[in-house]
Amino acid sequence: MIKISEYPGGLDGIRKAFAEQQAPGARWASKATTFARAAMIDAGQHRNLILMRIGEIYTTEEAKRAIEKHVSRDRNVLRYIVDSLATPYNTAPTRKIRDITDAQAEAIRDAYRIAEVDEALEQAGRIVVWGNTAHVLVRWEQDEPRVLVLGPHQCDAIWAPGSGDKYPSILTYATSAGGADRVLVDSERWVWVRESAGQWTEIESEPHGLGMTPWVCWRWRAPASDYWDVELGQDLVDCTLDVGRMAAHMRWVRTHRAQRALVLTLAENDPTPAPQQVNGDGAIMIRGSRAAGLEVIDPETPPHNFLTDIKEAIASTAASYGLRSVSDAGLVDEEAEADKLGKLRARQLSHFARAELELARRIAALVSRHDPARAVADEAVRKGFRVRFAPFVPADDPRAQVETALAQQKVAATNPVAFYQQLHPELDEYAAETEVYENVEQLAKMADALASRNLALGDSNQLQTVAQLQGRVGGQASGATRAEQSHNERDPSTLDE
Repeated sequence: MIKISEYPGGLDGIRKAFAEQQAPGARWASKATTFARAAMIDAGQHRNLILMRIGEIYTTEEAKRAIEKHVSRDRNVLRYIVDSLATPYNTAPTRKIRDITDAQAEAIRDAYRIAEVDEALEQAGRIVVWGNTAHVLVRWEQDEPRVLVLGPHQCDAIWAPGSGDKYPSILTYATSAGGADRVLVDSERWVWVRESAGQWTEIESEPHGLGMTPWVCWRWRAPASDYWDVELGQDLVDCTLDVGRMAAHMRWVRTHRAQRALVLTLAENDPTPAPQQVNGDGAIMIRGSRAAGLEVIDPETPPHNFLTDIKEAIASTAASYGLRSVSDAGLVDEEAEADKLGKLRARQLSHFARAELELARRIAALVSRHDPARAVADEAVRKGFRVRFAPFVPADDPRAQVETALAQQKVAATNPVAFYQQLHPELDEYAAETEVYENVEQLAKMADALASRNLALGDSNQLQTVAQLQGRVGGQASGATRAEQSHNERDPSTLDE
């Protein structure tokens, strides 16, 4: 690790290192543009990207202009697949630091809530599917903790010279705050710089006092090539744009090329008739026939070939993520793919759990610096932090969810609070636990009120008197006894000799 103040050449040295990364032909020169395309598609703002793809594929301007009119963003393959894979933060995980006081736990809990960490990590969870890196930064701003999520297209990293590209020392990103153009941050301070005439000038700095870098890198799998893994997710981008192009071509053919045409055949010396209009176009006249004639051609074009190409493009891309049950539009059948989705999710969680610990250390350090009365030591976080993600339940049926939760509780794999939080993802663990106990209290009051009136809730969810319940239970027991006696009478092995 190296600090901004220690970097060879200071700010100018950092600027040169950054410029080398952006130079044409450098391995990360296309990073911002490449991942920005994926971000636009995930946001549904990719119509212009489909138009660009049409411009790349078709050579004639006439065809380009005609097909462009039929562009739609309805087949967003990237978004559909990301929706199915980016599930861990659909429900807020439960976090706890063991062996700290209630006051300390409350301070940490408040910091997570005020900084809206769960919302930020839901965003990061989507980014990592198509970009594999999302940097989550913590900062104290206007007397409150803040969290900032930066995708790989929004920030850059600087490493200590000769240290490789695994652990960046400095993170930098563009800004418009306070007259600055760029922010740099290291393990010591935040620095705001202005860019002018190819030079960087520091205009403000602020120590953060965390004793570590204030960011954590979220990933959903180990990088395949280098830190930024630029090629990751580009198959989703290409598939979405190609499917959008093919769908536009199909609509153009079926709405324009498939219109009926009037064909007029004329002999060599036949006079030219007055112009006729068919679907707004003049009739097609063909000379040289033996006799004049009139024919209507119906060039109806079935969509089968287009749909086959679209389906194959989506299926091959989905298969690269191990998904087979995918619709022609790119929607994943989550019940059919439950096993594979569960395994992919487990792989994500192994990375997310480590990142969660590092984020907890930074939030605790932030709280300790600005609320020393409730400070939590870094060692306590390292040893005591636990994060639990909601169980993976692919079925949306409430009964199936309840059955799954009950089965997990029998083997101590979950508890009523965790299940309640799964049903109410807007609640953190403390709020969910409070409401569960309130529900238990209300249930106890209802049971007391019913008992005072000699009533109870039966198995069929109908009110019964206690006497009726006792009679039913006694009748069941008597019936079981008689059945056993009857069986013994029929079984010679149970008879006295």
